[in-house]
Amino acid sequence: MAVEGREFFWPERFPVDDLEWLYAEVFYPRRVNPSSYEHPRIPLSDAGWVLDAGAGEGFFSIYALENGASGVIAVEPLPQLKPALEKTLGRYAERERFRVITAGLGDACGFSFLVEDPHHSCQTRLDEHHAGSDQKVPVVTIDSLADQLGLGEKGFVKMDIEGAEMAALEGAMRTMARHRPKFAVAVYHGYENAQRCKELILKGNTGYTVEFRGMYGWFHPPRPYMLFAW
Repeated sequence: MAVEGREFFWPERFPVDDLEWLYAEVFYPRRVNPSSYEHPRIPLSDAGWVLDAGAGEGFFSIYALENGASGVIAVEPLPQLKPALEKTLGRYAERERFRVITAGLGDACGFSFLVEDPHHSCQTRLDEHHAGSDQKVPVVTIDSLADQLGLGEKGFVKMDIEGAEMAALEGAMRTMARHRPKFAVAVYHGYENAQRCKELILKGNTGYTVEFRGMYGWFHPPRPYMLFAW
C-alpha cells in the first residue's frame, strides 16, 4: 500500500479505514495538526534512538527515519503486524537501524491479554484481567529495553498506547533518572491521563519541562491531546 508516495505493508485481513487519519496524525505539519508528534524543542534529527511505542502500521517509525533519527525500536503488541512492520521499515533504512519488538509496555515485565477491536486495529489494548482473550502477549518496560539494548543519552519516546501510558512511564523511572529521554505522548485516552503522566515524568526526573498541546473534544469533558517533555 502507499499514501502520498510512502509505501507500507498491512495485513490483508486488517481494516483499512483508519489508515488515512493515522497517516495525517503523523505527517501533517504541526501548525495545523494538534496530534502531531513534532515539537521544536525535541527534533528527531538529534535522536540517538527512538522508541515508537504503539508502532501500528509504522508511520511514525518512517517519519523518524526520514527526519534523521539514528535508529528506531518499534514496539507493537499485535503479533500479526511484526512481519508487515519489518518489511515496511526495510524500505526506509538499513536493517541495523531498526528493530521490531512484539510486546506491550508496562510497569513490570510479564504478560498481558490483548483486547482487539475488529474494526479499529489502532485501538487494540492490553488488559491483564481480560481472561476471555485468547491472545497473551509479552509486556516489557522501558527500563528493561534500555538495559537490553544499551540505550543511553539522546533518546526520544513516542507513545500512543491506548491508556497504558501511565504504566509505561512507571516502568521508565530508571531511564528517566539516568538518561532523560524526550517524550511525545498521546494522553487523550482518559480525562486525567495528561496530569498523571506529567506527575510521573517529574517523579522520574525533576529536570523535565512538560508541555501539553491540542484539545481532544470527541469525549466529554475535553482533555489535552499531546504531552511533550524535554
